[in-house]
Amino acid sequence: MRRFLYVSAYVLGLASCVSAAPVVVEDVPSINWGSGMASHYEAALYSILTALGCPVRYDELMIASGSAFRTAWWPGHYGYYSRTVAPDDLLALGAEAFGAIATTQAFKSDEEAWPAICRSIDEGRPVILCHASAADVICGYDADQHQMILQVYDTSEPGTQTRPFKLLEGRTWRPREVIFVEYEGGGKPVELDWPTILARAVTYADWPPEQTLLKGHVFGLGAYDAWAQTLRGGLDPQDPKVSAKFTYTYALVIQDAREAASVVLKDNATLHESFAEAAEHYMREAEILATMRNTLAGGMAGGWQEVSETIDRRFPEPAIREAAAQVVEQAKAEEVLAVDALREALADLAPQAAPLKPPETTGAQPANPGEADYQRGLELKRAGKFAEAAEALKAAITADPKHVEAHWTLGWVLIELKDREGAAAEFRKVIELAPGTERATEAQKALERLK
Repeated sequence: MRRFLYVSAYVLGLASCVSAAPVVVEDVPSINWGSGMASHYEAALYSILTALGCPVRYDELMIASGSAFRTAWWPGHYGYYSRTVAPDDLLALGAEAFGAIATTQAFKSDEEAWPAICRSIDEGRPVILCHASAADVICGYDADQHQMILQVYDTSEPGTQTRPFKLLEGRTWRPREVIFVEYEGGGKPVELDWPTILARAVTYADWPPEQTLLKGHVFGLGAYDAWAQTLRGGLDPQDPKVSAKFTYTYALVIQDAREAASVVLKDNATLHESFAEAAEHYMREAEILATMRNTLAGGMAGGWQEVSETIDRRFPEPAIREAAAQVVEQAKAEEVLAVDALREALADLAPQAAPLKPPETTGAQPANPGEADYQRGLELKRAGKFAEAAEALKAAITADPKHVEAHWTLGWVLIELKDREGAAAEFRKVIELAPGTERATEAQKALERLK
């Protein structure tokens, strides 16, 4: 299942290693734009899970993580960041659905990150490197040259690249963060949890535009309105070319996501009659978004570089951006119909699986005495400051012993701190406090993995 081209040695904690040939983990699928797998974070996770022997389909991973349903747009700006999402971390969700664990780790320096990444690759586990709007997979390293060997996912041709090991080098929006993935599932097929999936799909669709998250991103159906508004609102004075690039790239990403949703819903059409209806609308939406290139390029054929230059040249014209905005609105119309079909399925298959509620953003003092400490702990966890996060979450639980989310988050923080017994105790507390809920089901799954 996993093979090594070479064997090397390195000195733990030091950037310089003893003389050795490069180490490469084989069997890491090389995915690119032409593969139809354009949601790069999930493509990276799919590659690693495949290399680790997990029997996962890319389309299923998109569904299980929520990526097949999530939409985000920052109104007034031409920037799309596929991993700045809420309310859940998509890669962690996707990994968990197939019995794996994806752990994000922040490092204080490149020197600290190097031995950890080398060790993971030596053990046959590639790692995900996050950067601006996608991800790459570090599948090998050259100790002598202090270089990393990458599978890249945002190029027209599949393959590997070799670069100096420098995580910051303009590549990461979360400095010095990599994602380590573990899988010991033994290749067992996984049955998709449709109640959770449907609840998550409705959550993303219903996210209110006025409830801002992560620098003001708009989620759900409101994101289409924000996207059209952005297209009609004029160019970004700082870099108008980026405007055209992100418009086209974003259309590709959503097209890919909706195609994945359509495929899996069709595969499971016997579960509910609304699945086939939703699949049809998602595929129509994907077909509409597929016209964005022709809309921006005026139907011009040719290589990507030539077409890209044409799109950049035409994009400042208001009529071109208006045409693109109309494509977005047509896509939204199909999205609305698809989500309505999923609501029907949710009502029948999982009437108790209520979607997550958006956070309060009124600025009012939280009624829950532990909420402020919980929110602080959550932010510290996201920043990779796990010891500090544990203290804040414990303070939240002291103030409110029945704070389910504080127990749940503390469980994952304790895993990061290598306290598996403490984590298990927190997950058991979640089950005790919230029996029969989605969170309790997730906590039970976490407990089983800790055994």
